[in-house]
Amino acid sequence: MRLAALLLLVALSGCTPAGEASLEEQWRLCQQSLVPAQRLGACSTVVAAEGTTLERRAAALTQRGMERVQRGQHVRAIADFGRALRIDPNLVETYIERGLAHQARGAYASAVADFDLALALDMQSRAGYLRDDALQLLANADPPEIERLRIAIERDPFDASLRNSRCWAFAVAGEQLDLALYDCNEALRLAPGDGNYHDSRGLVHLKLENFAAAHADYEAAVAAEPRNGHFLYGRGIARLRLGMKAEGEADLVAAEQLQVGVATLYASYGVEP
Repeated sequence: MRLAALLLLVALSGCTPAGEASLEEQWRLCQQSLVPAQRLGACSTVVAAEGTTLERRAAALTQRGMERVQRGQHVRAIADFGRALRIDPNLVETYIERGLAHQARGAYASAVADFDLALALDMQSRAGYLRDDALQLLANADPPEIERLRIAIERDPFDASLRNSRCWAFAVAGEQLDLALYDCNEALRLAPGDGNYHDSRGLVHLKLENFAAAHADYEAAVAAEPRNGHFLYGRGIARLRLGMKAEGEADLVAAEQLQVGVATLYASYGVEP
């Protein structure tokens, strides 16, 4: 289903109680505002609101992802598209938009995969010619970081740092998270207790929404390096996701004091409080 049709369908569904008038206005602005910053803010409000239906949240996440692509925030956009697709894995246009975001950041293989998923749902969609373009770009591309790491790991499968590097690359991109988890597990098997490796696996667990596991990894990372702002911020996010509001907020404040700009760094990974 085209995104515009999805937005219209969700917009027309149901009646609006008076108490939800403000949320309805934000939903309208998310779809129709001519001011990009206003669209982005309104979509974020709709996504976060408790009264938002799942269908509408998926549509707002897709719209917000598109806004972020326009700002060059491709990783954050990909995270939004992924959240939308976890709600509804049949959103053709969301796969296409995520594919375009992957393509814009040079991840051509991931772009092709998303266009394939869109075509599996609708062979008549624009994913057909977009896939052809992505395949051409892939054929002409230099080996990307992931491919270089794959070759290096094949040469030395017992190098924990290589395993961690690929785990981290996948985690930040939000791609192949099962393989990322495997790599991080291998890194920690080869080098138990390394705070950086726990930090990497913590991010994978956050992306997979395994919040208890993420918290355990960040606890281990902080235990290894108590004054590392990056580790503290990750633990703060995990604590917030687990409902530990006071502890999570305290971690976020302490992390920013130790490492100014860490919140912006995590936002670039697609992870925000």
